[in-house]
Amino acid sequence: MGFQSFPSEKFKCLKCETEPNYYDILQSWTCPECQTPIHIYAEDEFENRHVLNRIPAKELSAGDLVVLPGSGLKFIYQTENAEWSKGHTLCR
Repeated sequence: MGFQSFPSEKFKCLKCETEPNYYDILQSWTCPECQTPIHIYAEDEFENRHVLNRIPAKELSAGDLVVLPGSGLKFIYQTENAEWSKGHTLCR
């Protein structure tokens, strides 16, 4: 599974308010307690702050917004066709 991460990331489940570590959520990006998608509080190298969910690229839908680490806010991509992203994990 390939993905890019931000220089600073903090993980939190809003449903049960746990803060799992990276290795507990690496495979599914869901809370190990309640299986709710994890929110990622991230700051990039340009000090832009984001609140994201990381999902498998095969779950992207037309119209989703994709933030690529290292791109800053000027490169937020709106998907029209998710075929280009198969096999990768991206943030949305």
